[in-house]
Amino acid sequence: MEDFGVEVVPFHDPWSKLLIKHPVRNKRCGHIYDRETVLMIIKDNIGILCPVRDCPNLSDIKLEHLVKDPDVEQELQKRKSDKIKNETSSDED
Repeated sequence: MEDFGVEVVPFHDPWSKLLIKHPVRNKRCGHIYDRETVLMIIKDNIGILCPVRDCPNLSDIKLEHLVKDPDVEQELQKRKSDKIKNETSSDED
């Protein structure tokens, strides 16, 4: 498979399958999770691995591995805004 340098922005949390509201990136593997979901999962559990299929990261997820991802947050906000604009223009037709 050829890498074209395009990063796919995930819109759904890998655990909850819900839309991501507050994206955090795992510094160990680069995968994105919803902050509330991952914090709830790692709070009371030891040995939680990245849930993304075939992720090569075999390190347990720890709070210090998670960083806010403003680029993904901006992309999610843009998508949300575009969706609202499209729905509004559809209603006007």
